[in-house]
Amino acid sequence: GEEFLHPFGLDNGISYDDIQLRLFSVKQTRPIRSRSNLMYNYIALEEENPFLANLDVEAINEQLKARRVSFREKVLSGEYWEMSQQEKELISPEVHKLEWIPLSEMMIRCLSTMVPGVYVNEWQQQQFEALSGGDAKKLRKRDPMFMTAATILEVELLDCASTLKKLSESLTEDDLARKEQWLFDGMTNDDVNIVLKDRLKNGTNPSFLVAELFEQKRKEFQTLYAQNKIDAKL
Repeated sequence: GEEFLHPFGLDNGISYDDIQLRLFSVKQTRPIRSRSNLMYNYIALEEENPFLANLDVEAINEQLKARRVSFREKVLSGEYWEMSQQEKELISPEVHKLEWIPLSEMMIRCLSTMVPGVYVNEWQQQQFEALSGGDAKKLRKRDPMFMTAATILEVELLDCASTLKKLSESLTEDDLARKEQWLFDGMTNDDVNIVLKDRLKNGTNPSFLVAELFEQKRKEFQTLYAQNKIDAKL
C-alpha cells in the first residue's frame, strides 16, 4: 500500500486495508554490480479498487508539482538537512507524473530504455542534460526495464479480470520465487556465467514469452478453462 499510494499523495484519503492487489508473477533481474533483484509483480483491478476509476490525474500531478516545490524550498533553506532519514523520505519526490498508458505503449517504452537518445518525455531528457553538463549523450542509456516488459507480455495472456482472479488464487510468492530464481547468494562470476549460458541456450531469454511459448501458455489456460479451474476463455 505504501509504495502504491504514498508516491502519488493518495495515502491521506485511502486506507491501505482497502487496496486489493492480485499476485501475478515473480521475475529476477540479471546481476548489475553484483546485485540481482527478485521482482514481485501485482495487478490492481479497477473493479476491486474503485478509487482507480475516480482518480483525478490532473489534480494529482498538481500535487506532485507542489511537493517538488516544497522539497526544493526545504533543501535551499537548510531545513531538509536537519531532518531525520525518515522525515526526508516522507517529503522527497519519488514520482514526477501520473499517467494512464496503454499496455502496447508501455511495452515500447520498456524496450526502448537502452536506446541512446530515446526518452519517455521532454522532462526526462531535460534531467539527463542537467546531470551531464548540458550534453544528454554523456549519459548514454537509461536503466533496463526488460523484466517489466516480460511481465506486460504475460498480462496479454489474460483476457479478462475473472481470469486473473482465478489464476492469482492458485499462486503464492514462495512457489513463484522458487520457479523463477536462478541467482543465489554466494555465487561466483563463473557460476553466474554458467547459469546464464544455460538459460540462453535456446537463443532466447526465458523471462520473455517467445511466440511458441506464448501459444503454449495460452493452451495451458484453455486447458484450465476446460477443467473448470478458470471461467474465461482466451
